[in-house]
Amino acid sequence: MKLKNPFKSSKWNASSKNNDGEAPVAAKKDDEHSVFSASTINTASLSASSKSGRSHEKKKKGSSGKKSKSSKTKPPSSIPQEVEEFKTANETVVAGLIDVINGHGTAEEMASFFKSGDIRVKFEDAPSITAAMFTGVVKMLHGSFPDFRLQYESIKEDRSGVVLVEELRASGTHTGEPFGFAHFPPIPASHKHVINDPERMWFKVRDGKIVDIECLSLGDLTGPPGFYLQLGGKMDMPPPSED
Repeated sequence: MKLKNPFKSSKWNASSKNNDGEAPVAAKKDDEHSVFSASTINTASLSASSKSGRSHEKKKKGSSGKKSKSSKTKPPSSIPQEVEEFKTANETVVAGLIDVINGHGTAEEMASFFKSGDIRVKFEDAPSITAAMFTGVVKMLHGSFPDFRLQYESIKEDRSGVVLVEELRASGTHTGEPFGFAHFPPIPASHKHVINDPERMWFKVRDGKIVDIECLSLGDLTGPPGFYLQLGGKMDMPPPSED
């Protein structure tokens, strides 16, 4: 049984339009699905998710039992080893960002994939956030979930300049820092492994840089709230009064 998305209630629900007054591409395609909303440190929204339990790293068979010449250990990556699967430069840009996230790169390394820190990450039913806020939330997740990673089904340039990542799913084991966000109290390391519901993400790429992201959830447990609820956190606490 799926947990009810706390952001769907009248108390939590945000406008179904993005900050530009337009419904995102995702909403036009799949408005029968619930869209994930994930509050960031600044109580805005973020999300991250990929295909359930399926890793798309293909194992290459060795020839004649010979060992690989490379002796270096590389960080885990969700990018398929056959780089030629990414047919366009724009697909490679998006795959590169996911690879840096999975390799637990720095905020600066992630930021290098965006045109600026002010570009928007948009959600159907929650306020958009900036790229700078997005990288901040990812680093927060890295701190609480040392094995945090994203997996996906496919990366494809859906139309010129727009790359679609299908069935993106976030997972991790809570063995790091206490995890909390916005006004919700931090939960001490629980050693629980959590897997969020999948989502679709559309990345607009111009001149080798990401200039816009739109997100659509395919389930209720997504973003930081998805992790928080799976850890046993309660999200029925109203935000503090601004008085």
